[in-house]
Order: sequence, then structure tokens, then C-alpha cells
Amino acid sequence: MDKFLTIALIACIVIAIPASIYLVINSGLVSESRVLTVPLKLPLKDVEIRSGFADVVVEGGHAPEMAVEYVVQGFSLFKPTVNVSYKEVDGRLTLYAGVNSGTFDFGTSVVVNVHLYLPANVSCIEVNDGAGDVKIEGVSVSNTAVIRTGAGDVKVLSFSSKSLEVQSSTGDIEVIGANVSTVTLTDGAGDVELEDTVFSNGMLGTSTGSIVLVNALGKYLHAYSGTGDIDVSLSEDYDLTYYLKTSVGNIEVTAPPQVRVVTTAGVSYPPPVIYATTSVGTVSVNTT
Repeated sequence: MDKFLTIALIACIVIAIPASIYLVINSGLVSESRVLTVPLKLPLKDVEIRSGFADVVVEGGHAPEMAVEYVVQGFSLFKPTVNVSYKEVDGRLTLYAGVNSGTFDFGTSVVVNVHLYLPANVSCIEVNDGAGDVKIEGVSVSNTAVIRTGAGDVKVLSFSSKSLEVQSSTGDIEVIGANVSTVTLTDGAGDVELEDTVFSNGMLGTSTGSIVLVNALGKYLHAYSGTGDIDVSLSEDYDLTYYLKTSVGNIEVTAPPQVRVVTTAGVSYPPPVIYATTSVGTVSVNTT
């Protein structure tokens, strides 16, 4: 018997009953790293992921499969248990990743990475993560995608959906190469970046972080930062209306001459136009 680790894999016996991967780590000095893979069933339409600590990666364009990587190092007086449970019912996957570690562990580190391989097209994705990072890449969602994390970073790459909502308390948010109808990115202390993305309506906000917009081509966009800067870069003319506001930070706009940048309140112009206001900072405009 492995004195460091005992693994029990309980397969899904009935489709409506949750299956779990339990990783029971024996007490004592531990140093272990493994990857377990579990095939998922088709059709797979909706995905819900809940975790308090795991890093989550979701990739589209694959046969459905879940890979769980765990890394355990340190010394434990008790037996921490990693539990990754999942349930598949009527095309909906619900997944939970959690860990129960001993109170008197000495330098024990338990890291869990959950990697989901999904078909290219799904209906909905919802991710709620307490402290881990989240990455979504190459996925097309026909309805809504909601991603929430407390302290982790969020990256959304090569993505399309009707609605994309991302929230983070202290991590950074980065959306690149997306095509969505509505995009909402809100952050507490992290930075927000929207790049090479086409949308109809956008709402971006951060309390203390900065906002970067690079070829974010939308019809309407509201972006607000409390103490951070807002940096806008456009390489082409587009039928857009931006409303940019910061309390303390600076606003810098680099755009073609057809894009009008307005810093005076109470006036209105047809698109393409960017309204930029700051209470304490400065607004600078560069023409490409």
C-alpha cells in the first residue's frame, strides 16, 4: 500500500447519482502529483462548476472529458481529503471541487487543477470559484456564461456567447478574441482588459484597478474606474459610443481621426464618439 496516498475512484453507476473522486492523503511527510481522467457523457449542454480553491480550465472543441490534477506537498498530522464530485443529468454537468485539510498541518500544500474538455458548442456555463484562477478557451455558448471568482484571475479567450458576465474581487479579468452580444466585467481591486472583441453592449468596472480596451468594438460601452487609469486603443473606425469615467486616474485614447473624443459635459454627437470624464486625472488623445 502506498504510504503517502490512497486513492478511491467511485465511478458513476446511475446517471442521476453523483460520482466522486476522493483523494485521501495519509498523515506524515507527503509529496505527490498525479492526474486522473474521467470521460463525460453526451449530449453535454450545460456546465456548472463550484470550487473553493481549484484552478479551472475549460477548453472547447474536444470529446467531453474531465482531468483532475492534484499536487500535495508538506507534513500533515491529519488526513486531508480532496473531493471532486460531479453529476450528469439530462445533459447538465454539475461539478464541485473541495478540500478538507487538518487543522494542525505544517506547511501542507494541496493544489487541485480541474481541466474540462467540452464540445465546441454548449448552452450555458457557470463557474463559481473562491480563490482559484479560471480560464475559458475555444468555447461557443448559445446562451449565457457567468464566471465568478474571489481572489483568482479570469481569462476568456476565443469565445462566443449571447451574454458574458465575469466578476472578480481581487484578481485580474482578461477577455481576448470574444464575440458576444452583452459583456459585463466587474472587479474590485484587479485590472480589466477587453481586447479584439466584438459586442453590442458592454459594462466594465473596477474600484482600484485599471481598464485597458484594445480594439473593443461595441455599439455601446460604459467603463468606470475609481482610482485606476483607462487606456483605449482603436486601429479602425467603428460605429461605437463609449462612456469612460474615472475619479482619480487618467484616460488615454488612441484612435483614428474619425473617432471624436468629447471631454465636455452636456453635449451629444453621433457615433463614432468617446465621452471621457475624470475628476482629478487628465484626458489625452492620440491619433493613429
